[in-house]
Amino acid sequence: MLRSSEEGVVVRIKNDIVEIETTDGFELPVMANELTKVSEKEKEYFREHHKQQQEAILDKIVESKTPRVQEIGLAFEQINDFLIRPYFVNRTSTDLLFVLSLKKKEDYVNFASGIAQKDSDHRIYEDLKKEDFGQWSKWRVDIIKYDKDVAATLPSCIEIKLKGANLFKETQKFPFLEKTGYLHLTTLEKPKELLKTNSNTEDQNAFYDTYAFNKTKVLDLHAEALGIVSEPPTVIFEEQKRLFIKELDEAITHNVVELTLIHGVGNGHLKSFIHKQLASNDQVEWFKEAQKEKFGYGATLAHFKA
Repeated sequence: MLRSSEEGVVVRIKNDIVEIETTDGFELPVMANELTKVSEKEKEYFREHHKQQQEAILDKIVESKTPRVQEIGLAFEQINDFLIRPYFVNRTSTDLLFVLSLKKKEDYVNFASGIAQKDSDHRIYEDLKKEDFGQWSKWRVDIIKYDKDVAATLPSCIEIKLKGANLFKETQKFPFLEKTGYLHLTTLEKPKELLKTNSNTEDQNAFYDTYAFNKTKVLDLHAEALGIVSEPPTVIFEEQKRLFIKELDEAITHNVVELTLIHGVGNGHLKSFIHKQLASNDQVEWFKEAQKEKFGYGATLAHFKA
């Protein structure tokens, strides 16, 4: 029936009046022009179409209730066997003002800038040569989030080191463009454990500076922090050295930029061991005493090569 939800089977026809037996078993007289014939295949199609519509609505409801991931990143569309077209990816809920820089020798050189609208892929109008990957594998991204009529925030910075074996492993669909290519994303969300332990309102910002953008870590090697106070000094010293070496290796493996080591003053043996290890490691660019106002005396800051 065109103007109601009933359907059924025709049982008799008299002039312009058609009697149908509905699926509920009732017989109804209906004007012929109020009916349309539906075959089994058509019924199946409309039922499936209705099902897909319902599923799409449900997906939107679920998506709207699912906490979104705040990410930025770089995407590279392969134009041909030689050229790569870069994009700045903004997977956040706010517009971003950004500056992209490439590392040339010891310095970062400006490459592109712009305004990336929320949930967008911003094309960079300067193509790169795939064979020169080594020359554009190290990036720096400076961003300011922009929400009109919202309190201004300070710029944030993140260093991105691309690895060819991972980047070119497989193509992916870009988040918002109907294109495929190579994608590298970085989350901007503060870990839940940091949100729980830090009540400062400014630190509750989804865009956080030191932890995410500079990829820094802090390791407290005091016996109390490691829970080994009751052990003999020699055992404590060996455990401190073991954990330091383990953390150093993990920091290098996971591309941590800076590692702060709180070793205390004591007799100086642990500090001496740490400094010797840092000085002999090719991945350490430099190290120095950490901020005294933040960590007190007895802490070393190590900065790794990008």
